[in-house]
Amino acid sequence: MRYQGVMWLAATLVALAPVFAIILEAFGIKVPFVKELRGRTKLVVASMFLVGFIGLLYFQAQTGKTLDEIAACTLFSNGAACKSDAEKAVNDAADAVALTAVDPTVLPPAVNARAEQSAPVSRDLCDASARSNGNWEANQMYEEARVLSLGINGRRDEGAARLLYKSAADLGHPSAQFNLGNMFHEGRGGPVDADQAIYWWSRAASQGFGPPMENLMGAYSGTWKGFPPRDFAQMVRWGRELDRCNQPRVLNNLGIIYASGGYGVEPDNALGRQYFNRAIAAQSPRAEGNLRLLESRAAATADDYRWE
Repeated sequence: MRYQGVMWLAATLVALAPVFAIILEAFGIKVPFVKELRGRTKLVVASMFLVGFIGLLYFQAQTGKTLDEIAACTLFSNGAACKSDAEKAVNDAADAVALTAVDPTVLPPAVNARAEQSAPVSRDLCDASARSNGNWEANQMYEEARVLSLGINGRRDEGAARLLYKSAADLGHPSAQFNLGNMFHEGRGGPVDADQAIYWWSRAASQGFGPPMENLMGAYSGTWKGFPPRDFAQMVRWGRELDRCNQPRVLNNLGIIYASGGYGVEPDNALGRQYFNRAIAAQSPRAEGNLRLLESRAAATADDYRWE
């Protein structure tokens, strides 16, 4: 990146010299080599300036730096100033992971002071593909984290990925928030923390993102180790958001909640039956047996049904 900047800056400066000479000639100031140039050659020289200037603008767009910063990084620094923000984020994350390996008490802060930027990109709740919030910096960090987490370039570093996801999540990136919650849940790249997992899933879900809503249903099911006790009211809160997506697991589990009741929800057999029938239509492998249990009018508890 450093040498690319030098190349474009030098090309622009070289092109500027003859252009200034042509301008001086137009004002009647004689410049020795310009009077030897024909009209077509002057056009070529002016074109050189245009190409060099466009190249400089392209380099500026690629690095996100001002013209002053480009000059500083190409002429006066050791190259560190020429790095993009994403490159710096990766290096900072790697340094933080190395520090954490030496001192286990050094962990990323729970809350970053930077405010969320840009409104979420509108997308269907039922679309489970990765989602951005339109923030360029957050997108760059998210992509770097994903590469490190999956080991796409042959280097897998989940500690660095977790820190990059955290930085992108602080900027309001929904998929980064979701993935960060998953890492806290599974203990990848750092310690398990159920409270942080719920916090980041809730942040992502509040932006209308479906996958973290499913995870929040599981988090309050009372079956995940280390998570809060069973809370059907919280499960219904997120399950009803996902209702229109017709996901068999969500429909089956909502059917169980209403069929058994309790934990903050009044039993409603009619609504439970409705959800079981919808789950059967959506190819749920367990909803048919759950419906038979409901129709048997046995005094079944939530644990007698088969969750998905």
